[in-house]
Amino acid sequence: MRPPPWLGSGTLGRDLTLAGASLAGGLVLLTLGWQPQIRPHPDVPPALFLPPLLAMCVAVGLCRVAPRSSLGVGTGALVVDIALGGSLGTILIYTQVLYDACVYGPARLWRWLLRVTVGLSLAGAVVGVLLSDQWSGVAVGVLVVLVGLLPVLTGISVRQYRDQAAAERARAEQTARLVELDRWQAVRVPNGPGWPGNCTMWSPTISARWPSTPPPCCRCPGWTAVRSSRRCG
Repeated sequence: MRPPPWLGSGTLGRDLTLAGASLAGGLVLLTLGWQPQIRPHPDVPPALFLPPLLAMCVAVGLCRVAPRSSLGVGTGALVVDIALGGSLGTILIYTQVLYDACVYGPARLWRWLLRVTVGLSLAGAVVGVLLSDQWSGVAVGVLVVLVGLLPVLTGISVRQYRDQAAAERARAEQTARLVELDRWQAVRVPNGPGWPGNCTMWSPTISARWPSTPPPCCRCPGWTAVRSSRRCG
C-alpha cells in the first residue's frame, strides 16, 4: 500500500509528519521516564530535556529544505541534551537528522559527515578503554557507531541508489531522443508513377549516391528512373 501523495518523498507533508511523529515519540519517552543518562544527574528536572527535544524536531522538519541549518540545530540540541545527561528520544531523533542530511544535503556534506563519524567512533573506543582500563570501554565507540556512523552509511547508500536511478532515466530519455532524431533524418523517397505504396520510405546507409542495386523491398518498376534523378541528402 502506497502512502498518499502528500506524504511522498520530498514533500512538505512528509517533513511535517516526520517532525510531529518525532516529537510525539520523544514526549512519550519523557513522560514514561525512559531517560538512560550517560552521566546521571538526579537533580536535573525532566522538563529541562524538553527544549533540546523541540529543537531536534525542528531540525527534522528542516532537513530537506535546509540540510546544513538542520544539522547545526540538531547537533547543538544533542550537545545540550548530553550535557544534561542524555535522553533516549533526542538521541534517536538525531539519527534521522544525520540520515536526511546525507540524503538531501550536498555531496560535500555527506563526505564530511562520514569522516567525522568514523573519527568519533575510533576516538570513542580509545577513550572508553583508557577511562575504564578495560576492553569493555570499546562500548563507547559502538554507541557512536550506532548513533552516528550507521545513519550516515544508510543515507549515503540511499543517495547513491537514487542518483544511479536518475542517471539511468536520463540515459533512457537520451536514447529515445536519438532514436526519434534518427527517424526524422531518414531519407524519404516521394511517390511517383509506377512506385508502389509499400516503397514510399527507405533509409539507406550513409552514402553519396543511391545504391546501384535496390533493396529487395524496392525492386519494382520506376527504381531506375528515381535512382538516376535523385541523390542521397
